[in-house]
Amino acid sequence: MLEILKRCRTEAGRISRFIILLFVFLWLPLALSLASQAQAAPERPRNVIILFADGAAMTQFEFGAYTARKLRGQDYALFDHVIANGSLGLMSTFSNDAFVTDSAAAASAMSTGHKVNNGAIATSPQGKALTPLMLAAKRAGKRIGLVTTAPVYDATPAAFAVSAKSRKDHQQIVDGYLALQPDVLMGGGRDMFLPKGAAGSARKDTRDLARDFAESGYGVVQSRAELAKINPGEHIQREAGAGKLVPGKWLGLFALEDMAFEIDRDKQAEPSLAEMTKAAMSALEGQAGFVLLLENESTDTTAHQNDAASLMHDLWAFDAALRVVLEYKARHPDTLVIVTGDHETGGLSPTYVRRKHADGKMQDIKLDDARLANLGNIKGSLASFVNKTADLRDNAAGHNAFKRIAAEYFPGVSFTPADLAAVINKTPSEEQTSYLPHNTLAQIIGKNTGIYWGTSGHTPEPVIAAATGPGHHIFQGYYDNTDFAKKLHQLLDIMQ
Repeated sequence: MLEILKRCRTEAGRISRFIILLFVFLWLPLALSLASQAQAAPERPRNVIILFADGAAMTQFEFGAYTARKLRGQDYALFDHVIANGSLGLMSTFSNDAFVTDSAAAASAMSTGHKVNNGAIATSPQGKALTPLMLAAKRAGKRIGLVTTAPVYDATPAAFAVSAKSRKDHQQIVDGYLALQPDVLMGGGRDMFLPKGAAGSARKDTRDLARDFAESGYGVVQSRAELAKINPGEHIQREAGAGKLVPGKWLGLFALEDMAFEIDRDKQAEPSLAEMTKAAMSALEGQAGFVLLLENESTDTTAHQNDAASLMHDLWAFDAALRVVLEYKARHPDTLVIVTGDHETGGLSPTYVRRKHADGKMQDIKLDDARLANLGNIKGSLASFVNKTADLRDNAAGHNAFKRIAAEYFPGVSFTPADLAAVINKTPSEEQTSYLPHNTLAQIIGKNTGIYWGTSGHTPEPVIAAATGPGHHIFQGYYDNTDFAKKLHQLLDIMQ
């Protein structure tokens, strides 16, 4: 009898162990999978703010950070706050029809999740209109805003909001904005809102689009002073017939075409990107949440012109806008902040080389403190300098006038007679440059600063996506720029 009981207990123990092992093998993987999915599921932000430095890759941001620390004694919010407290990813940038993208194709990919041809605005290679991010966000109940230092019809804001076969279809793009009704639209480009025949108008018809926006309920502002109207509690309109208070809509047109580079900006007349940012967030705030695109396009234009000093100032201006956004995020922790760009422009190449001179001695060519000081002392953009010297001739009088004006703009930078002739005659310094005489002037300044450039166009260098806030971790890794849109759609729970 005792032997039988022992055998029964042994069998029972074996069966129990078998059941336990079966449970482990069958249910543990499922439990781990569910736990992993729960961990991977991103938090959903109420607000999404995308800060977009056109033409900027990591090289540009490193340049902005280094010069800010050296010349201003300041940290750089992208590195010291966003990346330090969030995530960093890299994106490839090629378009559907070229290895090197343009802004239209890159922004379209980041907005719609689909590759398009260079020059297309949220339109497939087959000619089909795609759904831009802002349209999808509005359909999902979000308030939407577009702020840029470019004309508001430029490639990046356009590709995030409307569809057009060509980025050059400026009139179609601004008419599309009126149909879309973004809650905030700010930047330059007043020329496309003026009726044909009005001073500065670029429209092909007599439609007064600024008036059409006003009649649709928009407040229209056109200066830094008027922008101050957009303050908390002052942007409220009463919904017709309902007695309900709702946030107002705003159109800001601060320049006929592009807004000024930061180094040249009239600070009394034209608002900074940071000031537009603060006003836009104030206007968009609401229970439903918002999606806001903030673009500094000047980082691209200055790089096309190989203008290192102007690029530096606009990278600082971009950082100032980011700080305003991070202050807002501190008060509204359900806000996701993303810093990114569309492509790299210029092949920015701060240089360290060793070169043998005729006397046999080696000389280091590098961006040291003395050369950096030369850069920091530059007083204006290459574009404004070129405009001021456009009528000079390649003669003694022209050279003397050039050197006098250059001493005001570029203290510490030396020009040889050959340099003067090359700039005045718009002689290209390199085959891959086309912005003349800006690129030639930049090569001369490079001799005194150690900052050179590979091209006046775009390059295929990957761009960053740095994020902080709810859901930031999904932007980690290396992925295609079409995945940027897909990640945003996932976080906002909107259909593509």
